[in-house]
Amino acid sequence: KGVRIPSGPLMNSEEFALWIEKIFFPSNILLVLGLVLIAYLGTDLLVNNSIAFVSSFLAYGIAVKLVKMRYNRGFIIYSIGAFVGLMTFFIMMNTFTLSKELVLAATSAFVITLIVYLVRPTWKISGHLAGITTLSTIMTLVDTRFTLLYLALPLVIHSRLKLKRHTLAQ
Repeated sequence: KGVRIPSGPLMNSEEFALWIEKIFFPSNILLVLGLVLIAYLGTDLLVNNSIAFVSSFLAYGIAVKLVKMRYNRGFIIYSIGAFVGLMTFFIMMNTFTLSKELVLAATSAFVITLIVYLVRPTWKISGHLAGITTLSTIMTLVDTRFTLLYLALPLVIHSRLKLKRHTLAQ
């Protein structure tokens, strides 16, 4: 589903929340911050890092498309996609020499993803918040100037609550 573009000069609160939901969808943030991390590292491993990241992201996207043909539940669709993407990355990690920052970032993302998808069937914690928090932390550990990424958290929290996707406790 696309987000309706507001006709007036300002968005109402719900339109703003939908806009935030789409922008901060976990895979969107992963794509942008992953590319920023690779560009920031800019080492002699740039080509290897790029190949590993892009192939993993493509594997995620293909898996999501294929799973959507069979299932209609977002949890199943995106969890399978995430695991296919991460497994592809780990195969690439054993094929190419990659920067330690990228390997640690992928390992951290894998652990958090695993935790979210193990807990989520019982208690609907926010994948959006887990994603932006994880990626902000990873980027901040690389360079403290990325601490500003945490400023997105209140926007994402507002969006999830406004759209009634989660309770405050979740």
